Amino acid sequence: MKHTHLGSTETESQGFGGMWIFVVLFILSAALIKSAEAQSRNVDGTFLVDARINGALAVLLIDTGAEHSLLDRGFAQQLGLHPVDVANIQRLNSAGQTEVVLVTDLDIQSAHANSIEMMTDDLSASSGALGVHIDGVLGDDMLRDFAATLDYSAGSVTFGPISALHRSVPIKLHNIGKRYFVDLSSDGISLTFLLDTGTNFSVLSSSGWSKLNQSKEALLTIDGVRSSGASATSKLVCIHQMRVGSASYENLPMRVESSASAGVLANLEVSGLLGSDFLRRFVVSLDLANESEANILH
Repeated sequence: MKHTHLGSTETESQGFGGMWIFVVLFILSAALIKSAEAQSRNVDGTFLVDARINGALAVLLIDTGAEHSLLDRGFAQQLGLHPVDVANIQRLNSAGQTEVVLVTDLDIQSAHANSIEMMTDDLSASSGALGVHIDGVLGDDMLRDFAATLDYSAGSVTFGPISALHRSVPIKLHNIGKRYFVDLSSDGISLTFLLDTGTNFSVLSSSGWSKLNQSKEALLTIDGVRSSGASATSKLVCIHQMRVGSASYENLPMRVESSASAGVLANLEVSGLLGSDFLRRFVVSLDLANESEANILH
């Protein structure tokens, strides 16, 4: 499996792509998970999985909010990996350039990939926020090649075939650029959220906040919430009800981000990030490579 996703530059898409991608959400049921599990754990709502990169043990964060997989810059240096390119990287509230390295082999349980170009970045802030050292991030570019099931109840990740579902409601994901988004609604207001397994606290963008504030009932906020790596505090708001398909979540707290001039949340089409505080009620199965129906099982 040869990956050549990264070039010297990337173009940021401002609109919806024409291809439909899908995700599968199940109500928690350990009996549905039958295939072999990678060594994994749930840390504060985010999934870490053990892997081998060029034969060395590594801990990777599974992050559907990341457009590209990446390695911690220090870990890449320990492996003796040298930059082969430079690429644009888009973070939550910023954008910039970073080095690209070539990984010869990546193994996660029975899943294997080779000749992978991966970005590098300083992941110390992410490690500090989790309280666990992470060596890299498994993003959408790799998840498109593997079918993965995230069982929040069991705290496990399974790579392999996805079980058939019955009595389920289809859910579609859109792609904006190379990221995957789900349509939500709150009090009849349509919102578009990035599906983000890499965050354990859902986020409302400035544009999403503006949409919700157009409703008749004003939303109250409190101050004093700060995300990892951020210098300023954010506001916290409680969303009375958030719906995805026929599933709903009541009284969902969200961090309200200030207006961004760069990064994912600068796109006015993006209402926010849907994190594991919402997703933990489900078993989440990702099959981003196939245009199959997504389902929520009641």
